[in-house]
Amino acid sequence: MSDRLAKGDDLATHGEGADRMEYDLCICVVSYGKHSLDFPTMLALHAESARLPTRSTKLLVWNNGPHSFSEDEVNALIASFPSSVHVVVQDHLDNQPLSDVYNNVIRQVQSDRYCFLDDDSRPDGNYLSALCSGTTADLIVPKIMSGGQQHGPRIAKGLMREGVIALEGASNFFAVGSGMALSRYLVDSLECRFGEAFDRAFAFYGVDTSLCIRLERLALNQSIAVCCAGTIDHDLSRLSAGAARSPFRRTERGWDLGITLRRYPQWRFVKTALAAIVRDLAGTGTISARAFVSGYLAGAHPRSTANRKRKKVKY
Repeated sequence: MSDRLAKGDDLATHGEGADRMEYDLCICVVSYGKHSLDFPTMLALHAESARLPTRSTKLLVWNNGPHSFSEDEVNALIASFPSSVHVVVQDHLDNQPLSDVYNNVIRQVQSDRYCFLDDDSRPDGNYLSALCSGTTADLIVPKIMSGGQQHGPRIAKGLMREGVIALEGASNFFAVGSGMALSRYLVDSLECRFGEAFDRAFAFYGVDTSLCIRLERLALNQSIAVCCAGTIDHDLSRLSAGAARSPFRRTERGWDLGITLRRYPQWRFVKTALAAIVRDLAGTGTISARAFVSGYLAGAHPRSTANRKRKKVKY
């Protein structure tokens, strides 16, 4: 791992928990396969950067590989943001599982709120204003837009509208991981109940689904305030038929479903699995039945930390 830090910063985040500075907001952008820092998320954040100084903000670019960004480009990025925004670029060129990335960021950075973004997300000004508003909502989620249509977040099988709702018990809540912004209080509650906020049995797919399930289980005992504000334009490649049936996507969705059913057994996942197996056998499926069985038997993705080092976790 290597870090490129803002001017005057003498705290390199080498090692767990080394960064002891406190922030109102930590925005973590996870990039992969990018040769330049001019990818959609950074361009969108830069366009709305004037909103960020209203809070003590850390902007962490977690480069998941496989290429490093040039020092000149990193320095140009740092200089392009207001001096009150602490910009850091970290290189992790081995494509770490997203569950590890998110949990590690939470350990590294002491912040009142953590926002995680993919590299193909374009948040609008209203969403960033909500992040910087100082709201006490436990979770902030944007409307996810793709192709001019809203695709999330969802609750009780319907799309959420802007505003604040109370998540209490089972409600089939689901939000895409990119754009979810958790309060420190919510993170502490998840860690107290499950050991860590994000389930390390998942690597890439299923990280957001498992978090939403954990939130629903947490909501059985405490009300969780969810604020839906602003929008994020997101490239949902899974919506195209060709991408949905790619071998990689079919395999990863199979692992995701199998692990989810194993660790969080619910009837809705059983029905999804049965339908997926039938479609796969008929040659029309978007989920690999073999990967599903492997995921269910293993209970953890082969790339996941949980698969490498088993830990007893309260589900």
